[in-house]
Amino acid sequence: MKRIFTILFLIITLVYNLQSQSYKFALFNNIQIDSNSSTNAFFEKIKYVNNNPEIKFVIVKGNLTAHGYPDEFELLKSILDSCNVPYYLLPDFNDIERSQSLGSDYNLIFGKTYFSFKKEDAYQIGIRGSKYKLSNMAHFPPKEINRLKKVINKIPTNYLIILFLNNPLKIVDNNWQIRNIFAGRKLFIVNPRDNTSFKILTVQNDSVYSTNNLLDLLSTNLRIEEKNFTQKDSTQFIDYSYLKKKRIPKSKANIFWQKNLQAETPNNILISKDKLFLVSKDGVIYCLDYKGNIKWIHNLKEIIISKPAITNDVLIVATTAGDLFTLKATTGEVIQSIGIDDALVTSVLKTRINYYGQETDAVVVGGSSGLFYCYTLNKLELVWNNNFSDSEIVTKPLSIKHRIIFGSKEGYLYSIDDRTGVLYWKWKPKRVKKTIVNFSNPVSDGKNIFATTSNGIIYKIDLLLGTTLWKNRTNKANLSLGLSSTGRTVITKSRNNKLNLFNSKTGHNYKGIRLNFGKDLIKHQPIEFNRNILISSDKGTLYLINKRYYYKPLFFLGNAALHSVQKINDNKFIVSNVDGKIVLFSLE
Repeated sequence: MKRIFTILFLIITLVYNLQSQSYKFALFNNIQIDSNSSTNAFFEKIKYVNNNPEIKFVIVKGNLTAHGYPDEFELLKSILDSCNVPYYLLPDFNDIERSQSLGSDYNLIFGKTYFSFKKEDAYQIGIRGSKYKLSNMAHFPPKEINRLKKVINKIPTNYLIILFLNNPLKIVDNNWQIRNIFAGRKLFIVNPRDNTSFKILTVQNDSVYSTNNLLDLLSTNLRIEEKNFTQKDSTQFIDYSYLKKKRIPKSKANIFWQKNLQAETPNNILISKDKLFLVSKDGVIYCLDYKGNIKWIHNLKEIIISKPAITNDVLIVATTAGDLFTLKATTGEVIQSIGIDDALVTSVLKTRINYYGQETDAVVVGGSSGLFYCYTLNKLELVWNNNFSDSEIVTKPLSIKHRIIFGSKEGYLYSIDDRTGVLYWKWKPKRVKKTIVNFSNPVSDGKNIFATTSNGIIYKIDLLLGTTLWKNRTNKANLSLGLSSTGRTVITKSRNNKLNLFNSKTGHNYKGIRLNFGKDLIKHQPIEFNRNILISSDKGTLYLINKRYYYKPLFFLGNAALHSVQKINDNKFIVSNVDGKIVLFSLE
């Protein structure tokens, strides 16, 4: 009898333990709330959650809204606030990258774009990757990686971790970092789905179930080591096996210094006569000298994706919250600011204008609405704005001879006067079968404009008249485009992994060099010096092509896309990547 009671006690204890470690939660995916459509179905599911005491919390992930509009976020919040249990959000492309405010409206209403919390003996973690502009590929920024490391270090190794992602690991270029962090852990991944769905998931015995189906389990035994960039030997991690040894250039990179700011930097370095400026997406401005020393740091605490400008020791910075700031370039102290009812997204451009009879410095910046704005530098007074295009600006604006050249998503290139905002011309390719939705960043030799289009064609356009002078459709060009220092050669990537050189006068393709570039993730501008070419890649590698068209990788900065390499003087260059890594070097 005593033995029977003991067995019953053990069974009851086991059942109790199993029940105590079991719970349910609701998962909404890709709900795409639209203020112009009915939300009854979503509201009914929230009511179902409220009437089910077994459900302990709610996860909402994927595209939360249809367009990223403020009223959609407000509507979503009003419905979710009726929940009787906590809810956690993991926004996606529509809510951040595609929204008109580029995430500022989401941050204002919800704040966090991630979550981590404990329930029983399991942790739920939501981490968000950023999509690259020109591809389906994504990247986890340093801030997310560092935050994740801190969270994981505090979790006991025997705890179950349920990871929610907005991008599948297979399309994330630095996914090895995530795999390393979770190595040896009990991990379940709730993978992204494109379809709208609602599920009740059960967590029990280190497993996650949905209608009796086990969710995706990530094997974490494989540990991938980073191909670290080192100053001592910048080529030790480069694979030369696919190159012909006799055709490898002898030039080497002489590294002066490298810096790792550990910050998401969506735009390139701003170069001035004695300083370098780099701005992180979360609003931190870094000022460095030419020895790589940080002179000052200032946090504006707003999202910034545009490249700033500098004139007369005044730094001009634009934010997606619609604020235009001027700061002292020597100290980072804010001089003044003004609010604009538009997310400011383009590079800031400098100009000189006649304002009430006096010559004065001014700045021009474009918004996500398609408008450009011109303000005086000294008082930030509005000089002009225009609305020639209601479409998204898709290129870095080019400033040349008091003209601003830019492309719009509706398929037009525009030329406007930077002093008055007056339209000079509006150009669109003729007789093309495929709709043009993107352009390379335009380049100019002072008389003509060169640009590639999203359907792979290269164009030469008269700067003054906006007329087509030639086009080349044979090489399927990507949206990375550059011009030689003499203006005689147009340099572009192609979709078949070639670097192509064109005669700028005739459009004739006179050389194709096959390289291991991979797909374009961002737009690059190759630079030429003494008939040598430097070009950044989206694999983290900088390439050199010499005057005999021999080529090699110079160095590797890690699994993140590089910004375009920039020339400082005759033999000094600087390059950075989207994770805030910077290298200043020369060639020898």
